[in-house]
Amino acid sequence: TAPQTLINLFLDEQSGTNTLAIATHFVALIWPVFLFNGPNLALSAYFTAMHKPLESAIIALSRSLILPAVFLLTLPFFLQEAGIFLALPMAECITFIMAWLMYRRKQPQQLIDSNRY
Repeated sequence: TAPQTLINLFLDEQSGTNTLAIATHFVALIWPVFLFNGPNLALSAYFTAMHKPLESAIIALSRSLILPAVFLLTLPFFLQEAGIFLALPMAECITFIMAWLMYRRKQPQQLIDSNRY
């Protein structure tokens, strides 16, 4: 499978099957981060381009500093070591929800109409 092929690029032949199993397990936990980080970056760039620096900063700080720190400090208490690896996907997902709500509130037509007056 694709995850095992990628993991094998970084493991040498002396690494046991246990190492491969652990790495495969954690890759399965972390992959959802890639569903949300692209749209989050695009929405942050959108708000920067629309001269909305506060919204852009909220997205950037939420996805890279605030939410990961909060989740890294709290999730391991509930999910043990899996919480460490779920911190980034959860931070990206919640940031995406916040960014989408900000986008819905400040859609392009609304921004154009507000700049006319």
